[in-house]
Amino acid sequence: MMMLAYVVSFAQPVKKKPLALDGKVFTIEIYREGKDKKWAGDDLKFMMGSKLKPCGIFGDWGFTSACPYSCTTVDSISENKVYQFDCESKPNDKGQTLVWNGTVTGDDVEGTVERLRKGKVVDSFTFSGSIKQKKTPGDKSK
Repeated sequence: MMMLAYVVSFAQPVKKKPLALDGKVFTIEIYREGKDKKWAGDDLKFMMGSKLKPCGIFGDWGFTSACPYSCTTVDSISENKVYQFDCESKPNDKGQTLVWNGTVTGDDVEGTVERLRKGKVVDSFTFSGSIKQKKTPGDKSK
């Protein structure tokens, strides 16, 4: 007597592990490269799903989509953990992209952002800031 057995396997979707910065929001000050005076302020959101989204001035330039970012752990042992991240935006309607590079140390962030067109730098900026504090119920401050 011969027995045949069929094995059916169903592929389970692989859940992507959230990156260390997912869910964090930083309030940043932006400076034009080489300038001492603050150029603009913004919120930088590391969204769940490993996407980065600036929320203010760069959105006015047409960079409204959240884009995938990568994150490397530099130091996960110290009290102030250190991560490096980078991201390249989708092109805006003028064919420009933003390239972000930064470091998060504990609750602080700093880095650079460049606006590129056809692979050439149009503008360079530096930024720094800290984690945005969540409002507590009854907090009327802005």
